[in-house]
Amino acid sequence: MSVFGRIRAELERRQQKARKRAEKAVRLADKRQRVAAKRESPGNSTRDLALRLEGPEASFELPHAPVNRAQVRKFGTRAERTFYHHLARQTHRELMAARTAMGRAYVARRRDHLTGAQIRIDPGQGCGTGELPETPALAAGLDEASAFATGLPPFDGLPRKNAMIFAVSAEETLNVGDNRIDYDSAIRKLACDPHILVPVIDYLGAMPILFSATVNVSPNEAMEENSSQYWHLDPEDITQVKVFVYLNEVDARTGPFTALPADRTARLFRRRPEYGIGRVADEEVAELAGPEGPRVFTGRRGTAVFCDTTRCLHFGSRPGDRPRHLLFLMYSLPTSTWFPLFPGDGEAFHYLDRFQDARASAEERALLGMDLTPV
Repeated sequence: MSVFGRIRAELERRQQKARKRAEKAVRLADKRQRVAAKRESPGNSTRDLALRLEGPEASFELPHAPVNRAQVRKFGTRAERTFYHHLARQTHRELMAARTAMGRAYVARRRDHLTGAQIRIDPGQGCGTGELPETPALAAGLDEASAFATGLPPFDGLPRKNAMIFAVSAEETLNVGDNRIDYDSAIRKLACDPHILVPVIDYLGAMPILFSATVNVSPNEAMEENSSQYWHLDPEDITQVKVFVYLNEVDARTGPFTALPADRTARLFRRRPEYGIGRVADEEVAELAGPEGPRVFTGRRGTAVFCDTTRCLHFGSRPGDRPRHLLFLMYSLPTSTWFPLFPGDGEAFHYLDRFQDARASAEERALLGMDLTPV
């Protein structure tokens, strides 16, 4: 290479680094703005009340139980999270009744028309898996998601959370370049497909709210401190469903999603009543798991893993031989701490603005958070 060629290459390298620094600065500024907005939200004012709940489902009494949803999400013990969940169920009982009826009607109408073996989430274990059938709608969703995953430029400088690099997301800040998904996208249609929804509704007992949808790639190169590569529980509620759809073949060396079933995770709550969320050491989980061990979910492209990540300790994306490509979907109830508990309790928080459209059916409106949500 000539002297001028080397100079030109060096200039291009420096310009690329400068662009990446500028993009990172924009992302950090946006994150600071979102954090500041959350701190100013009325939903973040701390209020502790001594409350007792009585109802057909359960009776709970906690002295000075935190009813502030942000505090419960960040710091609550399992008992406090359980109390909040049932408080939200009673507060939103009419809304929950409407979603329950809608969910039952949806399943009754759709179950007999499903293709192939039906996937089931075991209520005791809180997880289940199976291969999605090759219907046109599901195939289109997988193809669109795969195209986003395989079309990524070099990983350096791309949007990421811990060990996961994001290709496209309903969350605006996690999109690469011009990548976007909206109401007309095949990914949105897959997220609303009955082969996905029927198992989720069967498990949750109501029409859920689709909280988020993303396509990410895990390089699986190294462990990152305090990341989702360590055993943990999700903080939003005491029940929800995340669906992990594999876009490439995932074996034991491709960072597979791994979970400790809910019945054995419950041993942690009995052993450590002060535990709410946070990372749990491999050694402690091995004791909780017993001789059966955790469930390691491997499978070929099109395998879907359903897991209640608030009941099952779990991790994914640990170092391996090759990247894992994943379509991720999250389904919540109105009891989630991301939704207001009462009028004036801050804003509802989810990532579905681009999925919401006037053309949506009544069921889609509920699923996409357009109707039947706390205000």
